[in-house]
Parts: sequence; structure tokens; C-alpha cells
Amino acid sequence: MSYRFTIVIAVYNTGPYLNETVESLISQDIGFKDHVQVILVDDGSTDISDTLCDIWADKYPHNIKVIHQPNAGVSAARNAALPHIEGEIVNFLDSDDKLSQNTLTLVDEFFQAHAKETDIVSIPMHFFEGATGEHILNYKYAQGTRVIDLEKEPDCIQLSLSSSFVLWERARDKVSFDTSLKYGEDAKEALKILMGKKILGVISEAKYHYRKRKRGGSALQQSTAQEAWYFPQLEHLCAYSLEQHHDEAGRIPKFVQFSVMYVLQWNFRLSRKTVEATLGKDRADRFIEDMFAMLPKIDDDIIIGQKNIWASHKAMLLKKKHGIESKLITDGEDIAISCGGLELGHFSDCAAKWEFMRLEGDTLILEGYTGFVGLSEKDLEDIDNYLLINGNDWLKCEKDISAPDRVDNAEALGEDIFPSITFGSRIDTSKYDSMEIKLYSFYKGLKIERKKINHGLFFPIVDVFPHAYTRLGPFLAQTEGNVLKLRRASAWDFTRQEIKLWQDFRASGRPHAGKAILYRSAYHLAKRILPKDIWLVSDRINKADDNGEAFFRYLSETSKHPHSFFVLRKDSPDYKRVQEYGKLIPYHSRRHKLLQLVADKIISSAGDDFVMNPFGGDRAFYWDILKKKRLIFLQHGITKDDISSWLGKPHRNLGMFVTSTRPEYESVLKGKYYGYGKDVVKLTGMPRYDYLENKPEKIITIMPTWRNSLGLGHDTETGNRLYGEGFEKSSFFQFYNSLLNDEMLLAKAKEKGYTIKFLPHPNIMPMLGKFQKSAGVIFCSPDTRYRDIFAESSLIVTDYSSVAFDFAYLKKPVIYAQFDRKEFFQGHTYSEGYFDYESMGLGEVEENLPDTVQRICEYMEGDCRIKEKYLQRGSKFFAYHDRNNSERVFDSLCSTE
Repeated sequence: MSYRFTIVIAVYNTGPYLNETVESLISQDIGFKDHVQVILVDDGSTDISDTLCDIWADKYPHNIKVIHQPNAGVSAARNAALPHIEGEIVNFLDSDDKLSQNTLTLVDEFFQAHAKETDIVSIPMHFFEGATGEHILNYKYAQGTRVIDLEKEPDCIQLSLSSSFVLWERARDKVSFDTSLKYGEDAKEALKILMGKKILGVISEAKYHYRKRKRGGSALQQSTAQEAWYFPQLEHLCAYSLEQHHDEAGRIPKFVQFSVMYVLQWNFRLSRKTVEATLGKDRADRFIEDMFAMLPKIDDDIIIGQKNIWASHKAMLLKKKHGIESKLITDGEDIAISCGGLELGHFSDCAAKWEFMRLEGDTLILEGYTGFVGLSEKDLEDIDNYLLINGNDWLKCEKDISAPDRVDNAEALGEDIFPSITFGSRIDTSKYDSMEIKLYSFYKGLKIERKKINHGLFFPIVDVFPHAYTRLGPFLAQTEGNVLKLRRASAWDFTRQEIKLWQDFRASGRPHAGKAILYRSAYHLAKRILPKDIWLVSDRINKADDNGEAFFRYLSETSKHPHSFFVLRKDSPDYKRVQEYGKLIPYHSRRHKLLQLVADKIISSAGDDFVMNPFGGDRAFYWDILKKKRLIFLQHGITKDDISSWLGKPHRNLGMFVTSTRPEYESVLKGKYYGYGKDVVKLTGMPRYDYLENKPEKIITIMPTWRNSLGLGHDTETGNRLYGEGFEKSSFFQFYNSLLNDEMLLAKAKEKGYTIKFLPHPNIMPMLGKFQKSAGVIFCSPDTRYRDIFAESSLIVTDYSSVAFDFAYLKKPVIYAQFDRKEFFQGHTYSEGYFDYESMGLGEVEENLPDTVQRICEYMEGDCRIKEKYLQRGSKFFAYHDRNNSERVFDSLCSTE
């Protein structure tokens, strides 16, 4: 062999990163030209990656070899390189990652010293670009560079060949990457190599720089949305490894079990909805069943030893494995929870949470939940929660055995793994000058102090700073461990506490601590001198034209609330228009941030985090101020489905929830998981309905909504939506591209003089260029106003969007194109609710392209007149048909002050 090292790099569309990767090899201090061979396998790239590979090979013809092949996946690409390896030590570097400059020297020195002991050595992985920190398996490097006996330290697993180096003479007959695996292909080959000597070398001084991309595309970031994550990995990696790897006594080595369990644990953390969204219900059932069937091959201590699942997950797995329930055992002054003879924890150690706290007059309202690892719902019936005040006064809490959606990490694969009791208490504070409150659980006469209490998303005391506090009327409230403390305080007491908090800010070393002190100082001053009732109104960050703008317009035109401001980015196309009739505040400006702290009401049609928190990751500095505010939610559209997992009280804690129809009102008020009463849920109608106009022209507008399956989340830097490479293969694109170019539809539109417009959800707007555009079809721009579309269109075609209600409110016809109904509800952020399209829909429901085209043509033949059937449904559906919706919202706000 003529090289000490061969680095194999499978390349697919990594043009922006490839040069950086190759340069990290050329700069190795071992001497690139004399010691390193690089094999670049271009796996059918469609960007400039193939050209870059050739440029590097031309520059270093003796060191770099290029193989071009049609796209076949990373495993096939690596396999293509295997016959061309000439190095003694081989690594499979990913094409967007890097090695530290001294890596190859350190690996060379390690094998010179330990080649007889091990065939493989690994280096720690450190994230860069979109994330910082270390890989969670880096704990095995804590004791420095060494040789690890995996029989003695089975948790020191190695699943990546990108961060490993192997002696090729010993590994060549074992390594052949499984092309059926998109995820876990490295792990399968690593286990084959490690089964030889069962010894792993580790080098702590080198670094593998693992790129977490800011702009999406990383395989692991989006893995669970891909079918390849599920059965292939389960069958060809997990099942294969448990069946093929045995020691001399026929046992599965513990390090193999730990490796498999490490892979499986990520699946055991998933919700059933996530799995069903990708696989569908039947295949999801089989996948979950097959996973549980592997548990008998994994020892209990391996399950208990997993570091990335909760104790509640482990309890579920042990119960599934052994087919038994947990047992409760009195243990002195506590209750031990055990399963199969293994102790899972004690009542006192199971997490509880303070969720909500507010003062109404003299009444302190305190709410939260207590969770219990491994219990059944039946066990909860014998448990009650009490508050102990000042060591003397016992107060029994209201009890509700919680739905899984109420509690963090409470559901996994459809199993309720953290059964909980939500509690609520009302304390008469007039009896106390100070209070020290502890939470207890009573079980069959035994009192158990809850020692571990976390702070919920809306609890107004942050748990980051030692002197964090909140002001509740005359009370200064803090937490100390598991004790909630309140005391009546003077103005000077609050000032001293604020100064102590500022000292915590400085001591934390956090960026922007000084700026936070300035903002908080300005806040305390502003509360004294600014008007006492400031309202901030908004829609989206960069777009108005929704219920927020409509309500703000009402406030401005009527002068009913002079201290109202509209929040919008200054570069929004709507900024100048709104500015003509009201006071605007640029989003994220200094003035906006100060008014966000000072404002008495935050009113918006958007329920996203940005509405309540313009401080981003710095929100902990302002926690006590921000978390006492409750969003007045005007809604973006009529709620027809179950969105409690997004807008329910534990997730948003709304101060008002505006509804427009009686069925909608009842569904939110009586919905199992929303958690709001009549003080929050109001039947007023939507403000934007006050400004709807009806000036129909011969226009048909196609308005589909968003699908979560089309995106890859958001850019971590800009917040812009990211899209998968398969957008044009999606059923969404195929349907609407075909509809927009259907010859029969276009011919009928031309014959009857109709123009067709296409206005998809704003998230889809960046992808408009993918659609084929025919004559007679207009693609609307992102700044198109919906109220103009509703006014001028004679017919709209939508799917599941609430725009259908706006249009029907004007007594005009709607068609629902629901070609992907099952797929849509499996993958979206909400579930089907009370609204039945067949019996309550305000237009026909069509399930395929031909029927949709036929129905549109039918309406054109009839001059797009609404049918009496749907006219009557609309009349019964809406609670109001006037232009007083904004006034009712205003009156509701005033009545709740």
C-alpha cells in the first residue's frame, strides 16, 4: 500500500461545503501529499459538487481520485470506493464535515502503539455552524486517549464510521455498506468490526467537526419524517445486529445490546402521531409492535442505563418487556415504584410542576401538576395533592387526572407514560403577611413531600437566576428549591430584589445582560409615567391584513382606545397602508421591546411565540414581566379542527379566545384539552368580517393551505421556511400543478370569460416558480390582500383552509378539493374536530382531480351562483351576519378588565 490513510467521501449536492471538507484534509499536519489518499464519489449530484470533485482531482492527481455514478445513496457510493482503497487506515468522512488539523497524526501515533489491541479508533464529534457543543456519546473520551474493553464498559459505543479510523487489512472483508439503509449504515459496519476484538480505541485530543446546517438538508435533522428511518433501520440494523452478533457462549454482548438500544431509544420517544404521519396507521401499528418485540433480547440493565430517555419511558419498556405492571411499596416516609424487581424511583423524586400563578383580589390562584413514573390511571385514584402553608395549614387541591396532552413528555407511541394529576388551589391571602408553600401527595394516609418541582412555561418565576422573583400585587414571590415563598413587600423591598436580580444577570456571563438591565430599568420608569392601559395589536411579523389589522382599524376609527399600537416589520408591504390610520411600532425595535414589557394587553391573530416574546433567546431576563401577560387571540380563521395541542392552556395560556360560530365556541369551551372557561372563550365574530366587500368579477381563485409534510422547518438564522427536495414529487404539487394546467378547465374558463388565480398559503409562495403557468392563469404575489380576493372572486377552490368561511360569509360558492385527506390529518398540527365537511360543509367536497375540474366547470356554466343548500347552511352556521364583530371584541375586552 502506498498511503498511510485513505479518506472516502461520498458526495451528493454539498457544493457549498465540499471545499471546506477537502481543505481540512490537505492541511493535515501529517503531510497530505506523502500520506493521504482521498476518494471522492460523486453520487449523481445535481449542483456543482461533481465539478468541484474534478477540480480537486486535477489539482492533486496523485492523491485524489474521483468516481462519478448515478445517484444511489451514501452506502452505494462508499461501496464504489472500496476496491480503490490503497491506504492502511481508512476513514469515511462526510462531505460537509471536517477533521481537526492534527487528527491524522494522532491516529497514526495511536495505531503505532495499539494496533495489536484494536482494529478501530474514534475521535470526539463537535458541532459547528447551526449548533454548538458536543455529541452526546462523547462521554467515552472523558478519561483521555485510551483503549476501552467493551465487555467492561458496554456503554462506550461507537456508531459512526465518519468519526472512526479502521485498519483496512483487518476490516476489508467485513465492510460492505448495506444499501437498504439510509440511516444507521455506519453503525451496522462499526458493530461488525468491533465484534472482532471487542476493543475500541479513543483519541480525546482530535476533533471531528460535525456540521449542523443552518439551512436544512441534514439527514438526522429531518429523519423521522422519512420512511427510511423506520422499517429499514429496524430490520436491517437493529434486528440484524441482535440476531447476528453473539459471543462464544451464544449471548448477545452487552455493547451490542447497548448500541441497538441507543438507536431504538429515539423511536421510543416519538409520539404515535409522528409515526403515523409518515407510515400511516396500519404500518405504524406494525412498526411499534416489532420494536416492542425486540425488548426480550435486551437486558433490563441496558434499558435502565439509557441516557436519553426518561425514567417514564424506561418504565413503559420494562412493563412491555415483562408484561407486568408497576408496584407501589411503602418505603419509610416515601413510596417506591418498582417494575420487575427494578426500582424506578420514589414519589418524592417524580417531577411536579408549578404551571400558573396569579392574584385575583385577595385570592392567589396556583395551578400545576404532579406526575408519577410507571403508575396506571387506577393508581392515581388513591392519590390526592395538598398544599402545606407555613408548616401548619393544609389545603386540599382540586383534582383532575390529566390528559396526556397536558403534561410534557407524557405520551410515547400512544402510551400514557407519565400519568399525572393536575391540581388547582385558591388561597385567601388576606390571612397571611407571608407564606411558605410546599406541595404534598397523600397516598393511603402517607404524606409525601414533592421535592422536585419544575417551573412551567407560564409560571412567572424563571428558574435560571437565584434571585428571580415576580410581583403579585403587594406580594413579592420567589421559589427556593421546592418551596414557593410569598411576602408582603414595600417599594424598597422590590427595588432591592430587582438590584439582586441585576447582579445575577452580570454574574451569569450571558450576552446582553447589560442591555437587559437597561430595558428593565426603562420598564420600571415607564410604568410610572406612561398611560396605564397600552394595547399592542398585530397579525404576522411581516404581514397585516388579518383580524389584528381589522380590530386596530376599528380602534383607530372609533377612537375608543387611544393608547393602541400596531406592531409590524418596517419592510412589510402593509406598513404604509396601516400607518395611514393608526400608530405603528416597527417589530423588534427598541420601542417595541419596551412597549411589549409595559403593555397591558397583547392582541393578535397569530398565536406564535414571536407575538409574546420579541426578545428571542434572551427572554429569561424578562420572564417575570412577559409571563404575566396573556394573549388576546383574535384567530387567523374559524377553528374547525382540534388544535388544543397548539392553543390549549398548557401551551398558550390565552387571555381571550375569539370564536365566530356556535359549534366553534362549544368545541373550544367543552373540548377536553383546551382548558379554558367562559371567562376566556368569547363568541364575538371575527373583526375582519366587518370589512369584507362583495364586488364579484369573473374570477375563480384556487387557495390551498399548507402541509407540514412539505417543509423542513425553519432556517435557524433567518426564520424563513425550508423545503425538501421532494416538493415536486409531493401529492400536493402534483394535484395543483395538474389542476392549474388542466385543458378542460382552461378551455371552459376561456369559453365563459373567467380568469383563474392561484393564491396558496404564504408558506408555499417561495415555491411558486416550481408550478407550470398556463395562459389564463394568474399567480398572485405574496402581498396580495385576501379581502381583495374575497371581494372580486366569484368562486374559490380550497381544501382545509378557513378561507372558505370568509368567502361563504359573503354568500358565494366554495369547492373543497380534498384529494389527500387522510395524509393531511396524519401529518398536520391539528386533528379532525367537530366540523364534518359532508353535513356542515359550505360547498361540495371533491376527492380527485377529474371531479374537481368537473365541479368547477359546472359552476362556471351556472355563472358561479351559490346553491340554496349551502346558502342555508351558511345562514345557520355563523352566529352573526352584521358588521359589529370588532365592537363585540372590544366590549368583551373591557368587561374582563
